[in-house]
Amino acid sequence: MAHYDLLNDVFASRTEDFDLRFSAHPPLPLVDFRLGSLRLCGGDFLTRWTRNRWAARQIVEAVAHDGRFSPIRYGANTAAPESNPHSHASYLERLEDAGRGEAARPDLLIVPRTEVREAEGIVSKVGGSSELPFLEEDDPRLRRLLDLAILAVACESASARTESALDDSRSSRLTDGAAQRSGSPETEIRPAIVFEREGLDRLCSWQHANGVPIHIWQVCFDSAFGIRLDRACEMIHSGLVEPVERRFQTPSGACTERALYEVPHHYGYRLGRMTTEPVISADSLRDENGQILPYVRFEGGGLRLTAEAIHLLAFPGDAADSP
Repeated sequence: MAHYDLLNDVFASRTEDFDLRFSAHPPLPLVDFRLGSLRLCGGDFLTRWTRNRWAARQIVEAVAHDGRFSPIRYGANTAAPESNPHSHASYLERLEDAGRGEAARPDLLIVPRTEVREAEGIVSKVGGSSELPFLEEDDPRLRRLLDLAILAVACESASARTESALDDSRSSRLTDGAAQRSGSPETEIRPAIVFEREGLDRLCSWQHANGVPIHIWQVCFDSAFGIRLDRACEMIHSGLVEPVERRFQTPSGACTERALYEVPHHYGYRLGRMTTEPVISADSLRDENGQILPYVRFEGGGLRLTAEAIHLLAFPGDAADSP
C-alpha cells in the first residue's frame, strides 16, 4: 500500500502541466524552499485551504444555529486550530510525526443536544478538539464520544452557484455510467458532489469499523447538498457513477493523477441554503524567500439547514436521499 501523505492530500490542488527551469544557477532542490512548514508552491492550495475551512465553519454554525444538535470537530482538517496555512501545516506535520498521518476519519460528529454536555466534557478532558485526531478510535473516551454521535460528516466544498444548474438538470437524470463517459454538455454542467476514490475507501472502512453512519456534505456558494456514504457507494458499485481522472499538484511539487467521483446533486438531498452569500476577496501571503503568493479568501455567508436536513438529523435512519 502506498504511503499516505496527509500534508500533500490536504493542500494538493488541480493543475495543468508546467515546466519550471532555472538558468545560470546551480541546481536547487525544490524542497529547500519553504513557506514556514509548507513547501514552495502557488496560491491554488491556499484558495483550496481557505474554501474548505470556510465550508466546515458554515456547517458547524448551521447545525449549532438549529439548537437541537451540536457539531464536534473530529477530523484533522476541522479540528486543527483556526489560524493560517503555516500553523495548519505544522499541525498536520505534528500529526504525522505522532504516527496518525494515515488515520482517516470524518470531519465532524453530530450529537443531539441532550448529549452535548457529556460530549463536550469528553473533548475537554482530552485537551480540546485539536487533540482528538491524535487518539485511536479504541480509546475508551473516543468510543464513548462515538456512541453519543447520531451521524458523522465528511465536509466538501465547491466554488459554484448551483441553483440554475440544478433546475436545468432535474428533467434528465443519469441512467448509467455511459453518460459520464460521453462527455456530453448535459453531463458536464450538471452540479455534483465531488470526492476522491481514495478518501471514499477510507471513509467506508471507518464507518464499518465504528458503526456511525457517514454523510458527505458539500457547501457551495449559494446552497449545500448531502448524500449518505452508503448511497454514494451503491451508485458507484452499480456503475451509475464512474471515476474521472484529474491531475493535482502537491505542495512537494509533484503532479499526481487522482480518481474523483462526481455524484449529481439530485441523487442526494438539499442540506441548506445561504441566507447571505459569502464574500470572496483577494489576499496574499509572503513566504520566507520573499515570494508573494496571491490567493482567494472565502468569508462570511449564512448557511441555514432545510427542513429535510433537520428531519434527517432527528431521524437519521430515514433515507432522505432515496432515488
